[in-house]
Amino acid sequence: MLVAKLKAMGVDENYNTVNTKLNRGSFSFVFDLQYFKAMDAKEIRLD
Repeated sequence: MLVAKLKAMGVDENYNTVNTKLNRGSFSFVFDLQYFKAMDAKEIRLD
């Protein structure tokens, strides 16, 4: 679902690359923002 939403936004990712990034826990801040936008996050809290 995430990959489909990212593709709809014009982000060229596939399941394997997204899975690797998330499991490895190292990805760019830009990818993080794209992820939040794709998941329709309204706010991000850093407590």
